[in-house]
Amino acid sequence: MASVRDGELFCPFPLEINPHAARANQHMLEWAARFGLIASPHAVNSGVLRMNYGWLGARVHPNASLEALQIATEWQCWLFCGDDKNDESPDGRDPVEMKRVHERFLSVLAGASPTAHDSAAAHALADLRDRIRLRASPAGFARFTRRIRDYFAAIRWEAGNRAGGVVPDLDTYCRMRLDTSAVYTCFELIEVTEEIVLPATVHDHPHTRQMGRLANNVTSWCNDIVSANKEREQGDVHNLVIVLQHHHRMSLADTVAAAIRMHNAAVAAYLELEARLPSFGGPVDAPLQRYVRGLRSWMRGNMDWGLTARRYVSRTSPERQRPAKKIRP
Repeated sequence: MASVRDGELFCPFPLEINPHAARANQHMLEWAARFGLIASPHAVNSGVLRMNYGWLGARVHPNASLEALQIATEWQCWLFCGDDKNDESPDGRDPVEMKRVHERFLSVLAGASPTAHDSAAAHALADLRDRIRLRASPAGFARFTRRIRDYFAAIRWEAGNRAGGVVPDLDTYCRMRLDTSAVYTCFELIEVTEEIVLPATVHDHPHTRQMGRLANNVTSWCNDIVSANKEREQGDVHNLVIVLQHHHRMSLADTVAAAIRMHNAAVAAYLELEARLPSFGGPVDAPLQRYVRGLRSWMRGNMDWGLTARRYVSRTSPERQRPAKKIRP
């Protein structure tokens, strides 16, 4: 991962870890094997097994019940498996083929039943669809689906850039990163894991929308900072550090420092907005506070997991030469 010293990433939120972490991680492995996303829950060569994705879910959803944590963790697993496929196959450079796959996924989300001709990912998505629908409000599930549609469109944009050798400018990259990260899809599950329902007036309010945008930037840019070395080795330009370095011709150390300043400024802006969060009335304010707590958990939990995760260790990184830190519940 890029060189990040302790304390450089500003994120003054408490770290909490869900007590169901180990059980959710094991369930995720068994789920991924059952749907064919990995060979088996014990395959030592399985990236899913080695990456401890369950501990990410436990950090970003510390208050979820076991069943809700399983849903959120398995959604993250589904996203990571798809991301790896795009990185490692020609599909990652073929927006036309990606669109065909995405349209089928969207039809599954809309209620279509996968057939024997569908991919393992389509069958796994149908399972997640049914489980999320049981816990989400109809409006919440509709927002979740819209966020997935935006995510699919954004990663097709990435595929077109790869095919054309395009390095996006900073403003375009930051705008698209809000969707390419899939973080918004994960934020939509906060209501599921916190067992709350917020009215559309809260979701659509400019104040809460900007808080979500800043929390997304914090989460996505942190991911870019810790994964920069790995993505440089893979030749992927869709990373805040790489975009800054390409267009501003700075050294890697200076570029990482600039990205860290952007991250920290976004945290400070988020805190300023949170301090001025308006009241929406007694019945709404309590669940809204739980949603805000969920945004905080995402920013802090993602940072702590990312700084220890094997997923972001590059071939040349010093971290590769020693055992990864144990990620504990």
